[in-house]
Amino acid sequence: MERAQIGLSELHKALFRLHIRPMVVADRLGCVVEWNDAAGEWTGLKRERVLGRPLWEVQASVAPATIPYEKACSAARDTFLRLVHQSEREDRPWHLHTDGDILSATGTVRHIHSETFPVWVGSELVIVSTFTDENGYAPSDSSDAVFADSSELPQTATAS
Repeated sequence: MERAQIGLSELHKALFRLHIRPMVVADRLGCVVEWNDAAGEWTGLKRERVLGRPLWEVQASVAPATIPYEKACSAARDTFLRLVHQSEREDRPWHLHTDGDILSATGTVRHIHSETFPVWVGSELVIVSTFTDENGYAPSDSSDAVFADSSELPQTATAS
């Protein structure tokens, strides 16, 4: 059987966009370069609306109304730039874990946990963030989807 040749970048992009955890990727200047479907589900922001925008503006746009936009934008920008600076001058990896509130797509406040980390793609630095809610759920986790027990899955034939 012949296997299809898929470029890794296309495969990675497809996996990223379909992942159940909300994820966002920004370049070293802070511009959003990737925004997956789950991030859109949580925030109500369409991918086309956030790509190319500064990450801190996107973050500030989903901050609860109790936090003024300019304050949220400034704090997010300062944190992002500090993380980029740390990534560029240190060889050791880091992960930043934070908790905070965002406005969900329905307009309710949702408490989230985020994990942010640097990824070097060749000589290019990007900053990746993933999110879960206080229960550890990503958007699709809380759906009514039913997953089969592994004993219910069809057995795969093996070649002898």
